[in-house]
Amino acid sequence: MEYDHADIFENFEQYKKSFRILLRWIPPNGALIPCMADAGVREVCKEYRFSPVLGYGKNSLSYGKRKGADVRFKLRKPDGRPDLDFECTPSLIGQHNTFNATAAALLARQAGISQAQIIAGLESFPGVLRRQQVRISMTGDQASGTILAAGSSTGIGGRAKVETRERSRQKKTVAASERIFMEDFAHHPTAVKQTLDAVREAYPGYTIIALYEPRSATSHRSIFEHEYVDALQDANTVLLPDVFNRKKVSSDVLLDVKSIVRQLQQRGVDAHFCKDPAGVLNALKKQYALATKTGAPVLILGMSNGGFGGIYPEIDDLVKG
Repeated sequence: MEYDHADIFENFEQYKKSFRILLRWIPPNGALIPCMADAGVREVCKEYRFSPVLGYGKNSLSYGKRKGADVRFKLRKPDGRPDLDFECTPSLIGQHNTFNATAAALLARQAGISQAQIIAGLESFPGVLRRQQVRISMTGDQASGTILAAGSSTGIGGRAKVETRERSRQKKTVAASERIFMEDFAHHPTAVKQTLDAVREAYPGYTIIALYEPRSATSHRSIFEHEYVDALQDANTVLLPDVFNRKKVSSDVLLDVKSIVRQLQQRGVDAHFCKDPAGVLNALKKQYALATKTGAPVLILGMSNGGFGGIYPEIDDLVKG
């Protein structure tokens, strides 16, 4: 839990207050399943006493611990007694998704779901559109992936599959010619960092080209400027357009995207400022050509909570070659 939705909440305290109010809606026969690895969550939940609390994460009785592609889940009953202890290979990548899977397992267990059903669900869940969504994956001339239907930029209107095949999203050895375009909804700096960390772990050896659009109300503001630098620094190349709407907030609090680019360059990242999404696309074509010439696999990661200027279909075509 971190400060967000700056157009609605003036500060983090107001933001946390909304969650404290939400807790009042949990009935006595319900349960609270908080991620106790998060300091903000721990603070909001520390005085909650009205229904069972099934915490998970770091320093909690229930947890999911990732080792490579496999995760060991250890679940406890509300009174602390052991319940389930098992290993499986979830379909989603990243430590943040390990936490999400742990929460789902705890919830399922509270609903009386068996261990076998929980394992099957965690291993078969395909994820959702716009979260680590592999739009295009190319190995040689073979394409796979899932893209949105024509005319849809948000998932409304269905989805069109491009020679979809079963494909592990876990850490693996890949052909050097593989090229991937992945889309993610990440816009808060923590989500951007978690997504990049997950991709870096799951796709070792790839050249990662990260595209990020500052579009949300919070990302228009300078409050998280340094956090964005930290979040993006693990990409090989970063392409950033200016904020979506420079008139959305006053100039004294407006995010300085050029400053982020300069700080990334000082850290050795191949970072570029682009005026708008069209500029990002033009820069990407050049960077993609340079990256593919090396023979190393390349992954383009597009992150935005909007349509990124409608450039994704053209990136699909670029990767399909």
